[in-house]
Amino acid sequence: MTASPSGPPSPSARRSRLTLRGTVPSDVAPGLDPAWAEAFVLELRLADVPGSAIGAALAEVASHCAESGETPEDAFGEPVAYARSLTLPTTPPPAPPSPVTAVPWVVQTLGLLGLATAAPSLVAGDPVDVTTGHVAAVVLLTAGLVALQRWGAQVLRLVVRHPVLAWLALMAQLGVMVAVFLLLDGVVAQVPAAGAMAVSAVVLVAGTVAVLAALRRVDLADDPVTTPLAPARPRAGVTAAALRYGPALLSPVAALVLVGTGLLLGG
Repeated sequence: MTASPSGPPSPSARRSRLTLRGTVPSDVAPGLDPAWAEAFVLELRLADVPGSAIGAALAEVASHCAESGETPEDAFGEPVAYARSLTLPTTPPPAPPSPVTAVPWVVQTLGLLGLATAAPSLVAGDPVDVTTGHVAAVVLLTAGLVALQRWGAQVLRLVVRHPVLAWLALMAQLGVMVAVFLLLDGVVAQVPAAGAMAVSAVVLVAGTVAVLAALRRVDLADDPVTTPLAPARPRAGVTAAALRYGPALLSPVAALVLVGTGLLLGG
């Protein structure tokens, strides 16, 4: 058996098919080192190899190791390198999503930032100062969200294969946004804090509803790792719902925490 998956992975496939630690079925790779099997499976997932093909390749490794008594590391080498050496079928990636698909996420995030900014001013009884830093930070944030939507698969590859580099890139982006926010302090407008809170809450709710509606249309069909003779394992309903709608609920939860903290500290 030889190996080398090709073709860029799709963001939608990443959300539904990424295998994480502890999720390789034991009956697919009996007796194999779990760490080796998980690294092998993850690399093939990132290459858009279907679960049935991954299961067949993993079962072949397990069968060889059971017969020879060798470990997978001894017999096949490092799991990522071995996975890349295989020639396995891949699922063709869909066309890249339109930047318009990032709009609901941008709206939701703007509502979150508006609430976080207006809460301290409301407690202090001051108007909200809208600065050039606010405007520039919003532009940078919007550009980042659009880029993430457009190149989500490449970002995921970076996070999985080079986590330190991905963390440094994220910190650099946040650092630039904070610097822009602090240095560009010219006030372009002042708005009542109560009004800003109300508008931001409406924007957050509208964005969240739009995101939930968009996620409802996303295909999260399960693609489990199975051997040719093993039955498919349907994903539990609660897990599927969490994977589908969980990301949309992060901003509302963060808004509650930030606003609550601001009100408590201000009070």
